[in-house]
Amino acid sequence: MANSLINWVLTYPKRFIFFILLITLAAGCFIYKNISINTSNTDLLSEELTFRKNDIAFTKEFPQFSNNMIVVIDAKKSDIAKGVASKIYRRIIQEQEDTKWPEKESNLYNYMFYPEEEYFFKKNGLLFLSVDELEEKLDNMARYQPFISRLASEDSLYNFLNTINLFLSADLSDENIEKINRLFEQLSEKKNNGYITWGDLFSNKDSSNYREIINIKPYLDSSNLFPAKEIFVFLEETIEELTKNTDVSIRLSGVIPMEQDELNTLAGGVKIGITISLILVFMFLLIAFRNYLYLLASFLTLIIGLIWTTAFALLFFKELNLISIAFAILFIGLGIDFSIHYLLRTY
Repeated sequence: MANSLINWVLTYPKRFIFFILLITLAAGCFIYKNISINTSNTDLLSEELTFRKNDIAFTKEFPQFSNNMIVVIDAKKSDIAKGVASKIYRRIIQEQEDTKWPEKESNLYNYMFYPEEEYFFKKNGLLFLSVDELEEKLDNMARYQPFISRLASEDSLYNFLNTINLFLSADLSDENIEKINRLFEQLSEKKNNGYITWGDLFSNKDSSNYREIINIKPYLDSSNLFPAKEIFVFLEETIEELTKNTDVSIRLSGVIPMEQDELNTLAGGVKIGITISLILVFMFLLIAFRNYLYLLASFLTLIIGLIWTTAFALLFFKELNLISIAFAILFIGLGIDFSIHYLLRTY
Protein backbone atom coordinates (compact mmCIF):
# COMPACT_ATOMS: atom_id res chain seq x y z
CA MET A 1 0.00 0.00 0.00
CA ALA A 2 2.85 2.35 0.83
CA ASN A 3 4.44 1.63 -2.56
CA SER A 4 1.16 2.34 -4.35
CA LEU A 5 0.78 5.64 -2.52
CA ILE A 6 4.35 6.66 -3.33
CA ASN A 7 3.87 5.70 -7.01
CA TRP A 8 0.69 7.78 -7.17
CA VAL A 9 2.52 10.75 -5.63
CA LEU A 10 5.37 10.41 -8.13
CA THR A 11 2.92 10.09 -11.01
CA TYR A 12 0.91 13.19 -10.07
CA PRO A 13 3.34 15.33 -8.05
CA LYS A 14 1.74 18.71 -8.85
CA ARG A 15 -1.73 17.54 -7.90
CA PHE A 16 -0.41 16.03 -4.69
CA ILE A 17 1.52 19.16 -3.71
CA PHE A 18 -1.51 21.36 -4.45
CA PHE A 19 -3.73 19.05 -2.38
CA ILE A 20 -1.31 19.10 0.58
CA LEU A 21 -0.89 22.89 0.47
CA LEU A 22 -4.66 23.35 0.29
CA ILE A 23 -5.21 21.20 3.38
CA THR A 24 -2.34 22.97 5.16
CA LEU A 25 -3.86 26.37 4.36
CA ALA A 26 -7.23 25.23 5.73
CA ALA A 27 -5.55 23.84 8.85
CA GLY A 28 -3.64 27.10 9.35
CA CYS A 29 -6.87 29.14 9.12
CA PHE A 30 -8.54 26.78 11.57
CA ILE A 31 -5.66 27.22 14.04
CA TYR A 32 -5.73 31.00 13.66
CA LYS A 33 -9.44 31.23 14.41
CA ASN A 34 -9.70 28.58 17.12
CA ILE A 35 -6.39 28.49 18.96
CA SER A 36 -6.86 28.55 22.71
CA ILE A 37 -4.20 27.97 25.36
CA ASN A 38 -5.10 26.90 28.88
CA THR A 39 -2.26 28.29 30.98
CA SER A 40 -3.55 26.92 34.30
CA ASN A 41 -1.18 24.55 36.08
CA THR A 42 -3.96 22.83 38.00
CA ASP A 43 -5.84 21.89 34.82
CA LEU A 44 -2.94 19.64 33.85
CA LEU A 45 -4.23 17.25 36.53
CA SER A 46 -7.40 15.18 36.33
CA GLU A 47 -10.63 16.76 37.56
CA GLU A 48 -11.47 13.44 39.23
CA LEU A 49 -8.85 13.99 41.93
CA THR A 50 -10.28 14.96 45.33
CA PHE A 51 -8.42 18.24 45.70
CA ARG A 52 -9.37 19.23 42.13
CA LYS A 53 -13.05 18.58 42.88
CA ASN A 54 -12.80 20.76 46.01
CA ASP A 55 -10.98 23.48 44.08
CA ILE A 56 -13.60 23.50 41.30
CA ALA A 57 -16.44 23.68 43.85
CA PHE A 58 -14.74 26.52 45.73
CA THR A 59 -14.08 28.48 42.52
CA LYS A 60 -17.71 28.05 41.47
CA GLU A 61 -19.02 29.43 44.78
CA PHE A 62 -16.39 32.17 45.18
CA PRO A 63 -15.18 33.18 41.69
CA GLN A 64 -13.82 36.49 43.03
CA PHE A 65 -11.02 34.63 44.85
CA SER A 66 -9.63 32.80 41.82
CA ASN A 67 -7.12 34.05 39.22
CA ASN A 68 -6.42 37.24 41.16
CA MET A 69 -3.65 39.81 40.99
CA ILE A 70 -2.60 41.69 44.12
CA VAL A 71 -0.95 45.12 43.87
CA VAL A 72 1.02 45.82 47.07
CA ILE A 73 2.07 49.42 47.77
CA ASP A 74 4.57 50.12 50.58
CA ALA A 75 5.57 53.61 51.76
CA LYS A 76 6.96 55.29 54.88
CA LYS A 77 3.89 57.56 55.15
CA SER A 78 0.27 56.46 55.18
CA ASP A 79 -0.88 59.36 52.99
CA ILE A 80 1.74 58.53 50.33
CA ALA A 81 0.77 54.85 50.29
CA LYS A 82 -2.93 55.72 50.01
CA GLY A 83 -2.27 58.40 47.41
CA VAL A 84 -0.29 56.07 45.16
CA ALA A 85 -2.85 53.29 45.58
CA SER A 86 -5.66 55.69 44.65
CA LYS A 87 -3.75 56.84 41.55
CA ILE A 88 -3.26 53.26 40.39
CA TYR A 89 -6.90 52.42 41.07
CA ARG A 90 -8.22 55.45 39.16
CA ARG A 91 -5.81 55.05 36.26
CA ILE A 92 -6.88 51.44 35.74
CA ILE A 93 -10.53 52.51 35.70
CA GLN A 94 -9.78 55.36 33.29
CA GLU A 95 -7.77 53.10 30.99
CA GLN A 96 -10.60 50.59 31.06
CA GLU A 97 -13.09 53.21 29.90
CA ASP A 98 -10.77 54.71 27.27
CA THR A 99 -9.69 51.49 25.57
CA LYS A 100 -12.62 49.16 26.13
CA TRP A 101 -12.97 46.61 23.35
CA PRO A 102 -16.47 46.69 21.86
CA GLU A 103 -16.56 42.94 21.25
CA LYS A 104 -15.58 42.01 24.82
CA GLU A 105 -16.78 42.92 28.27
CA SER A 106 -13.39 44.10 29.41
CA ASN A 107 -9.78 44.34 28.31
CA LEU A 108 -8.05 45.03 31.64
CA TYR A 109 -10.09 43.64 34.51
CA ASN A 110 -13.39 42.02 35.39
CA TYR A 111 -13.31 42.98 39.06
CA MET A 112 -11.24 45.35 41.21
CA PHE A 113 -11.43 46.12 44.91
CA TYR A 114 -9.71 48.84 46.95
CA PRO A 115 -11.58 49.76 50.17
CA GLU A 116 -10.23 53.33 50.37
CA GLU A 117 -11.99 54.19 47.10
CA GLU A 118 -15.28 52.50 47.94
CA TYR A 119 -18.04 54.80 49.20
CA PHE A 120 -19.46 52.07 51.44
CA PHE A 121 -16.19 51.65 53.33
CA LYS A 122 -15.61 55.39 53.54
CA LYS A 123 -19.00 55.74 55.23
CA ASN A 124 -19.04 52.54 57.32
CA GLY A 125 -15.35 51.73 57.76
CA LEU A 126 -15.40 52.05 61.56
CA LEU A 127 -17.99 49.27 61.77
CA PHE A 128 -15.39 46.75 60.57
CA LEU A 129 -13.14 47.36 63.59
CA SER A 130 -13.27 45.13 66.63
CA VAL A 131 -14.77 46.54 69.84
CA ASP A 132 -11.33 47.10 71.38
CA GLU A 133 -9.97 48.76 68.23
CA LEU A 134 -13.03 50.98 67.95
CA GLU A 135 -12.80 52.07 71.60
CA GLU A 136 -9.11 52.84 71.22
CA LYS A 137 -9.71 54.92 68.09
CA LEU A 138 -12.60 56.84 69.67
CA ASP A 139 -10.55 57.52 72.81
CA ASN A 140 -7.70 58.75 70.65
CA MET A 141 -10.02 61.05 68.70
CA ALA A 142 -11.49 62.43 71.93
CA ARG A 143 -8.00 62.96 73.32
CA TYR A 144 -7.03 65.20 70.42
CA GLN A 145 -10.49 66.68 69.84
CA PRO A 146 -9.39 70.28 70.56
CA PHE A 147 -6.69 70.07 67.91
CA ILE A 148 -8.89 68.25 65.40
CA SER A 149 -11.78 70.73 65.70
CA ARG A 150 -9.50 73.71 65.01
CA LEU A 151 -7.53 72.03 62.23
CA ALA A 152 -10.72 70.83 60.53
CA SER A 153 -11.46 74.41 59.51
CA GLU A 154 -8.09 74.84 57.78
CA ASP A 155 -5.50 72.05 57.46
CA SER A 156 -2.52 74.34 56.94
CA LEU A 157 0.79 74.76 58.78
CA TYR A 158 -0.13 78.36 59.68
CA ASN A 159 -3.35 77.27 61.40
CA PHE A 160 -1.51 74.40 63.09
CA LEU A 161 1.13 76.73 64.57
CA ASN A 162 -1.60 79.13 65.74
CA THR A 163 -3.33 76.19 67.44
CA ILE A 164 -0.11 75.16 69.18
CA ASN A 165 0.48 78.77 70.27
CA LEU A 166 -3.05 78.98 71.66
CA PHE A 167 -2.62 75.86 73.77
CA LEU A 168 0.84 76.87 74.98
CA SER A 169 -0.45 80.23 76.15
CA ALA A 170 -3.26 78.56 78.11
CA ASP A 171 -3.06 77.15 81.61
CA LEU A 172 -2.63 73.46 80.76
CA SER A 173 -2.83 70.48 83.07
CA ASP A 174 -0.06 67.89 83.20
CA GLU A 175 -2.10 65.58 80.98
CA ASN A 176 -2.52 68.23 78.28
CA ILE A 177 1.17 69.16 78.48
CA GLU A 178 1.98 65.50 77.89
CA LYS A 179 -0.23 65.55 74.77
CA ILE A 180 1.56 68.66 73.48
CA ASN A 181 4.96 67.03 74.07
CA ARG A 182 3.88 63.94 72.22
CA LEU A 183 2.78 66.00 69.23
CA PHE A 184 6.16 67.74 69.13
CA GLU A 185 7.86 64.36 69.20
CA GLN A 186 5.81 63.24 66.22
CA LEU A 187 6.70 66.45 64.38
CA SER A 188 10.46 65.90 64.73
CA GLU A 189 12.20 66.42 61.41
CA LYS A 190 14.23 63.23 61.72
CA LYS A 191 11.12 61.08 62.01
CA ASN A 192 8.81 62.84 59.59
CA ASN A 193 11.32 63.90 56.90
CA GLY A 194 10.32 67.53 57.25
CA TYR A 195 6.58 67.30 56.54
CA ILE A 196 3.40 66.43 58.38
CA THR A 197 0.99 63.60 57.69
CA TRP A 198 -2.25 64.65 59.38
CA GLY A 199 -3.63 61.12 59.46
CA ASP A 200 -0.56 59.78 61.28
CA LEU A 201 -0.23 62.80 63.60
CA PHE A 202 -3.12 61.76 65.86
CA SER A 203 -2.54 58.02 65.58
CA ASN A 204 -1.14 55.77 68.28
CA LYS A 205 0.50 53.53 65.69
CA ASP A 206 4.25 53.93 65.34
CA SER A 207 5.02 52.24 62.03
CA SER A 208 8.01 52.68 59.72
CA ASN A 209 6.06 51.23 56.79
CA TYR A 210 2.47 51.60 55.60
CA ARG A 211 0.91 49.17 53.16
CA GLU A 212 -2.05 49.41 50.80
CA ILE A 213 -3.44 46.50 48.78
CA ILE A 214 -5.49 46.52 45.58
CA ASN A 215 -7.20 43.27 44.60
CA ILE A 216 -7.69 42.85 40.83
CA LYS A 217 -9.32 40.03 38.88
CA PRO A 218 -7.85 40.70 35.44
CA TYR A 219 -9.45 39.88 32.13
CA LEU A 220 -7.77 36.76 30.70
CA ASP A 221 -7.42 36.29 26.95
CA SER A 222 -7.24 32.51 26.59
CA SER A 223 -6.07 32.76 22.97
CA ASN A 224 -2.86 34.46 24.09
CA LEU A 225 0.16 32.70 25.58
CA PHE A 226 0.20 35.52 28.15
CA PRO A 227 -3.50 35.82 29.10
CA ALA A 228 -3.14 38.94 31.31
CA LYS A 229 -0.70 40.74 29.01
CA GLU A 230 -2.82 43.90 28.67
CA ILE A 231 -3.01 44.76 32.37
CA PHE A 232 0.59 43.66 32.97
CA VAL A 233 1.90 46.09 30.38
CA PHE A 234 -0.25 48.91 31.76
CA LEU A 235 0.74 48.24 35.38
CA GLU A 236 4.45 48.02 34.55
CA GLU A 237 4.32 51.42 32.86
CA THR A 238 2.33 52.93 35.74
CA ILE A 239 4.59 51.45 38.41
CA GLU A 240 7.72 52.68 36.65
CA GLU A 241 6.25 56.19 36.52
CA LEU A 242 5.01 56.30 40.14
CA THR A 243 8.14 54.81 41.72
CA LYS A 244 10.59 56.98 39.82
CA ASN A 245 12.68 59.07 42.27
CA THR A 246 10.46 58.05 45.22
CA ASP A 247 10.71 55.73 48.22
CA VAL A 248 7.47 53.95 47.29
CA SER A 249 7.67 50.22 46.63
CA ILE A 250 5.03 48.63 44.38
CA ARG A 251 4.94 44.87 43.86
CA LEU A 252 2.65 42.42 42.11
CA SER A 253 1.59 39.20 43.81
CA GLY A 254 -1.11 36.57 43.50
CA VAL A 255 -1.82 33.62 41.22
CA ILE A 256 -1.72 35.52 37.92
CA PRO A 257 1.74 37.14 38.38
CA MET A 258 3.23 33.80 39.47
CA GLU A 259 1.73 32.00 36.47
CA GLN A 260 2.88 34.86 34.23
CA ASP A 261 6.44 34.43 35.49
CA GLU A 262 6.24 30.70 34.80
CA LEU A 263 4.94 31.38 31.29
CA ASN A 264 7.76 33.87 30.64
CA THR A 265 10.27 31.21 31.65
CA LEU A 266 8.49 28.58 29.55
CA ALA A 267 8.25 30.85 26.50
CA GLY A 268 11.91 31.76 26.73
CA GLY A 269 12.91 28.12 27.15
CA VAL A 270 10.71 26.98 24.24
CA LYS A 271 12.14 29.63 21.91
CA ILE A 272 15.69 28.67 22.78
CA GLY A 273 14.87 24.96 22.51
CA ILE A 274 13.16 25.31 19.10
CA THR A 275 15.99 27.47 17.76
CA ILE A 276 18.68 25.03 18.90
CA SER A 277 16.69 22.03 17.60
CA LEU A 278 16.22 23.60 14.15
CA ILE A 279 19.88 24.59 13.92
CA LEU A 280 21.06 21.10 14.86
CA VAL A 281 18.63 19.42 12.44
CA PHE A 282 19.71 21.81 9.71
CA MET A 283 23.39 21.03 10.32
CA PHE A 284 22.88 17.26 10.44
CA LEU A 285 20.82 17.20 7.22
CA LEU A 286 23.28 19.49 5.47
CA ILE A 287 26.25 17.33 6.47
CA ALA A 288 24.44 14.07 5.67
CA PHE A 289 22.90 14.92 2.28
CA ARG A 290 24.67 18.12 1.14
CA ASN A 291 21.67 18.98 -1.01
CA TYR A 292 19.70 22.20 -0.49
CA LEU A 293 16.64 20.83 -2.32
CA TYR A 294 16.44 17.88 0.07
CA LEU A 295 16.96 20.28 2.98
CA LEU A 296 14.11 22.55 1.82
CA ALA A 297 11.76 19.61 1.26
CA SER A 298 12.55 18.20 4.72
CA PHE A 299 11.91 21.49 6.51
CA LEU A 300 8.72 22.15 4.54
CA THR A 301 7.45 18.69 5.46
CA LEU A 302 8.33 19.35 9.10
CA ILE A 303 6.39 22.63 9.19
CA ILE A 304 3.38 21.09 7.44
CA GLY A 305 3.36 18.24 9.95
CA LEU A 306 3.49 20.67 12.86
CA ILE A 307 0.51 22.62 11.46
CA TRP A 308 -1.52 19.46 10.91
CA THR A 309 -0.75 18.14 14.40
CA THR A 310 -1.77 21.43 16.04
CA ALA A 311 -5.01 21.53 14.04
CA PHE A 312 -5.77 17.91 15.03
CA ALA A 313 -5.21 18.70 18.72
CA LEU A 314 -7.49 21.76 18.61
CA LEU A 315 -10.17 19.87 16.69
CA PHE A 316 -10.45 17.06 19.22
CA PHE A 317 -9.35 18.71 22.49
CA LYS A 318 -10.51 22.33 21.87
CA GLU A 319 -7.45 23.88 23.56
CA LEU A 320 -3.73 23.47 24.13
CA ASN A 321 -2.01 23.37 27.50
CA LEU A 322 1.48 24.06 28.84
CA ILE A 323 2.72 20.62 27.80
CA SER A 324 1.42 21.16 24.26
CA ILE A 325 3.51 24.33 23.96
CA ALA A 326 6.71 22.38 24.68
CA PHE A 327 5.62 19.67 22.22
CA ALA A 328 7.11 21.61 19.27
CA ILE A 329 10.64 20.70 20.37
CA LEU A 330 9.74 17.01 20.58
CA PHE A 331 8.04 17.14 17.19
CA ILE A 332 11.11 18.61 15.48
CA GLY A 333 13.19 15.69 16.67
CA LEU A 334 10.64 12.99 15.81
CA GLY A 335 8.97 14.58 12.79
CA ILE A 336 12.18 14.83 10.79
CA ASP A 337 12.64 11.04 10.99
CA PHE A 338 10.25 10.39 8.10
CA SER A 339 12.18 12.72 5.80
CA ILE A 340 15.51 11.19 6.78
CA HIS A 341 14.33 7.60 6.18
CA TYR A 342 12.72 8.52 2.86
CA LEU A 343 15.78 10.41 1.62
CA LEU A 344 18.05 7.51 2.61
CA ARG A 345 16.05 5.32 0.24
CA THR A 346 16.20 7.77 -2.67
CA TYR A 347 19.57 9.48 -2.17
